[in-house]
Amino acid sequence: MNRKYDTYVPSALPSASLGRRRPPIGERTFEHEDGDDLDKAYNDWNIRIDKEIKAVVEGLGDLARLADIGTPPGAHTLTAMHLKLKTASLIRASQQLRDTAHELSLALALGDDVGAAVRRDEEVGALRAEVERLREEIANEVGERADKGGLGEGESAAPALGEQSKKEDSAAMVVDDDDNDEFEEV
Repeated sequence: MNRKYDTYVPSALPSASLGRRRPPIGERTFEHEDGDDLDKAYNDWNIRIDKEIKAVVEGLGDLARLADIGTPPGAHTLTAMHLKLKTASLIRASQQLRDTAHELSLALALGDDVGAAVRRDEEVGALRAEVERLREEIANEVGERADKGGLGEGESAAPALGEQSKKEDSAAMVVDDDDNDEFEEV
């Protein structure tokens, strides 16, 4: 008699999924978000941060204008009220900026490492492909210029480039034999 135990049927074991079934790890896909969705999220964060920083800067500017010593004497009661309002606005804006920075640090700490790795690998692959394409373009350009330089039908660009570099090396390696000075201490 062949008995099936719960250890052999994981779906029979209790789970803490609160009624939601999670697919087994083998069936899960760790695909990253679409590039458009990711760019939209980045733009939303940038817009939000820009607004909060602008609010903090405006609040500091308002406080600086209110703290101006040259205010007329009759405006002291209004200045005190405006100062409290502007200070409260500045505090609120700075707290929102702090909260946003905290959310971003949490998003970075708890972020999608698999998605980030996939995006990084895709970017590296794209850069490598671009480097190879540019290398081929440069090789073609060098070949064309070498062909224009007077190479014949059967000659290739590589020996001509080698000869040119040898000429430059020999000119740079000229040694002055008349110099019999000893080494001098500095």
